[in-house]
Order: sequence, then C-alpha cells, then structure tokens
Amino acid sequence: MDLRHNFPARALRIAMAALIYVVLGVATVSAQISGTFTIGSGGTYATFTDAVTALGSGVNGPVTFNVLTGIYTEQFTIPAVSGVSATNRITFQAQTGNAGDVTLRFAPTSGANYIVYLNGADFVTFTKMTFAVQGAGSYGVIFRLAGDANNNTISNSILSGINVNSSSAQWADILVDNQPVDQLTVSGN
Repeated sequence: MDLRHNFPARALRIAMAALIYVVLGVATVSAQISGTFTIGSGGTYATFTDAVTALGSGVNGPVTFNVLTGIYTEQFTIPAVSGVSATNRITFQAQTGNAGDVTLRFAPTSGANYIVYLNGADFVTFTKMTFAVQGAGSYGVIFRLAGDANNNTISNSILSGINVNSSSAQWADILVDNQPVDQLTVSGN
C-alpha cells in the first residue's frame, strides 16, 4: 500500500508536525497578566520596555510594576491594553515610595518627542517617580497622550522638563495631541 496517497496517514503526519511545532515552543502564546512585578536589574523585567511588552496580551486583573531604585534611560509607548478598567489598572511606581529613588530619563527628538507615550492606553497610573528630559535640546515632552487615552493618572512625581521661555508644545511636560482625552488626573507633582 502506498502511504503517500493514503489520506488518513497524511493527515496524521500533518497533525504530528503541528503538535511538535507547538510542543517545541516554535509557536508561543502569551497569557494575560495580573499581579505585582518589579522593573530593574534583577527584577521581573529589566526595563520599562520589557514590562510594556508583557502587557501586549492584555491584563486580567490589576497590574503593579514596582520600579527598583535607579536611573533608567528609556523611551517607550504604551498602546491600548485589553482587559484594563477602573478595577484593573496598570500602575508604575517607585518600589520605595520615594519619587527621588527612581528616575526615568531620555532626550526626545523631533520624530519621537516624548519619554512616555500613552497612545490609546487607558487606566494607567505613574506615581512616585522622577521623569527628566536629558540635555537642552529643541524637544522636551515628558508625557504624550493620544489615541483617546483616557482615565490616566500622573501623581506625586517629579517632572523635570526643559526650562524655556516659550509657549511651544514641543517643550510641554504633558502634551495631549489634538484628540479627546477624558479623565486625565495630574496631582501632587
């Protein structure tokens, strides 16, 4: 009997190949996350970017990222995250509770004028951290919000932008693009 033309045998080979593909981890499926994690050297995630990547599959409960003491030179975007709500917030905070212990800094450019870009992200809180624009360049936005980013909070933090005598938005500590943003809370900064 020629098995090359035997449909059940061929179907079995295809099914076995698919099983091996999944078992060996060639195809990965990420799960939604919830709980408390750390960001920093030796933490759950080494960088803010790594933590944001983990949010890509969504959340199924509140998520808190306790940031270990240190200086982080990063720029990142948080897009819309599935599963967020008033109950299932995403929070980034200094693990010590002291804003001076964690500094997130970056030198924005004309093509990417921000340190943190909330592009459609809802229910995100940044608290008890320092955000600093590096250098004295022509661009200096710390937080940029767009894409209907709603219900976000920036609290009890230090925002250290560029001190210029200008009304230009390119140096705003918090910039909302020409799109609606509801319930942005900025307090204690």
